[in-house]
Amino acid sequence: MHGQTTVAAQTGGEQSGTCAYQDASAQRVAGRTKAVVVGAGFLGRCIAIDLSLLGVQVVVCDTNLQTGDAVRKLSSYAYELLHPLLYLGYVTKSMVTQACGNITVVTDVAQCADAAIIIEAIPENLEAKVKLFKTLEQHCSASTILTTNTIELPIDSIQMHLQHPDRFLGMRFFYPCVLMSPVEITVGTSTSQCTVDRVVAFLQRLEKQPHRGPTKRVLTSKEASAFQFDTAVRGHFYHGLLEPKRVSSVADIITPQPGDQEEKNRVLKLRHHLEDHTELKRQQFNAMTQLVLLLLSRYKGDKQEQIPSFEKLQNDLEAKILKLFGRVNCNAFSIANDVTNEAVGIGLFPEGALFNHDCDPNCVVSFKGREMKVHVVKNVEVGQELTVSYIELLQSTKKRRMELKDSYFFDCQCTRCLAAMKEETTNDWYLDGLECSNKECLDGVVVLDDVDHAVCKICGTARDSEEIATYERELKTIETLNVNSDQDKWKMYQQMWEIAMDKLNLHPRNARMAVMAREIGNFLLNATSVELQHQALRFCLGELHAVEWLLPTTKLPSRGLLHFQIGTLLFEEVTTSMSSVDRAQQLQNAVKHLQEALSVLDCAYGSKSDAVQSAQLMLDEAQRTIKQLP
Repeated sequence: MHGQTTVAAQTGGEQSGTCAYQDASAQRVAGRTKAVVVGAGFLGRCIAIDLSLLGVQVVVCDTNLQTGDAVRKLSSYAYELLHPLLYLGYVTKSMVTQACGNITVVTDVAQCADAAIIIEAIPENLEAKVKLFKTLEQHCSASTILTTNTIELPIDSIQMHLQHPDRFLGMRFFYPCVLMSPVEITVGTSTSQCTVDRVVAFLQRLEKQPHRGPTKRVLTSKEASAFQFDTAVRGHFYHGLLEPKRVSSVADIITPQPGDQEEKNRVLKLRHHLEDHTELKRQQFNAMTQLVLLLLSRYKGDKQEQIPSFEKLQNDLEAKILKLFGRVNCNAFSIANDVTNEAVGIGLFPEGALFNHDCDPNCVVSFKGREMKVHVVKNVEVGQELTVSYIELLQSTKKRRMELKDSYFFDCQCTRCLAAMKEETTNDWYLDGLECSNKECLDGVVVLDDVDHAVCKICGTARDSEEIATYERELKTIETLNVNSDQDKWKMYQQMWEIAMDKLNLHPRNARMAVMAREIGNFLLNATSVELQHQALRFCLGELHAVEWLLPTTKLPSRGLLHFQIGTLLFEEVTTSMSSVDRAQQLQNAVKHLQEALSVLDCAYGSKSDAVQSAQLMLDEAQRTIKQLP
């Protein structure tokens, strides 16, 4: 934590209590150092809020932002990000408000000219980063230090393109920045010692702990090395672990209260597979373990009992928490809303973890509150094993087996996988395939083999593999664009769809078509513009076309929810301007999809589930409307 000093300050009528950030932080930063964070994405916003809390004058620069909206969103995001720290008493509302006042949002790189230090936090694209730093050099003074927060690209790969490489280095913040003191400094071949010294001094004034990257380390202690966070540790993890009740639950599993031992034993019987995980994954678990220990050492319970020190907790609990992360990683279930299918968290169910995986499962899992439900979705013979799926089923055999091997450490030998490996089925062709360019080839499908030959499996017509690779790169470049407004996102999605449909010519049954259609459809459904919302239906239908052919007899809830969504959209788009014939036809189509949704969801979730109740209400309303037609 930054600033361990206890302060008692009266700010705006609030008693600050014990704060990790000092209200006097502005005085610690000589001359009100001005820092620029380029990139208002997830990590960029975190860095900006962290620095502003420490009294730094921060400018957030992002050319894709609309300034007014960006300021409002940044302020809202600051409160969301810091909610756990507000709860635990490490910051106050007035401190957050003051910190937001330290942040200015701009959209022109030229407005960064007077910065003392610039921190780049844009997506990991070498060409984009080089272009950005070249532009910054044109506008900034000779004393401005340029830094990158990259975790993938070598520092020299950017530095070699700069006019002043001596004032460039890597400065990597670890997520969550507001809790993490260590900052990793990685120097390039041409980085001057003067630049290193200035960055170290800047960080130390903020009570950060600078240490060198992989080649030379300033700090080599266990505490510093434990905070080597990778992108996989970001996101929901921070909010989940800092929710006080969840922290308490972690503690209860490790040191259970009397009567909870049986529950603990069921968890401890699950395999943690630490020895099977990669070294990188173990480092991530170790980093998260240190954060949990830190939070436990600072946790304020309802009772005023003595909380053990960080060192004491580390000695007693580190190995147990590390294994617990392994058990959660291998055995937890993703909990989703059964109406919207949106993820709401993860749950550990020891009995549920006993179900084995199958790529054509006969059971599906749903959740009601804290309860896990298992429903049979196809006929099961006497003595047949009940199975569920651990992964997304709309993938080729190669991708499914690779994911299962990497995450669950077994080679799948289910009937579906064995049939594909014996080439008894052609499903994999279509899941990864492209359309054949031979117009006379009906339902042709081009497959890229291991040596990048692209040949139709039906007629033998070849496609140019270099051209395919070019389109793939073009698509990937667009996917990495950082856009914020609905209109800009819609333009980006239209470009992606055009490349997929008209250039790459993905086969209509290709799994990527389903994933892309689902992403675009969800975006349009949640858009603020009614005009954009009306575009959602065609993408929902596109997703259905891409998935309905696979495992047609298995009542997968995702397919039922898709029918529900389509039926609802069809019903809602019926207007009085339509002819009576068109209205009747569209209502009949809506009823057909809603009936299919009910059939699937009733089997997968049960008749009393929220999803089934919602689908039934919509079906009743559609049928009632049909009866009222002239």
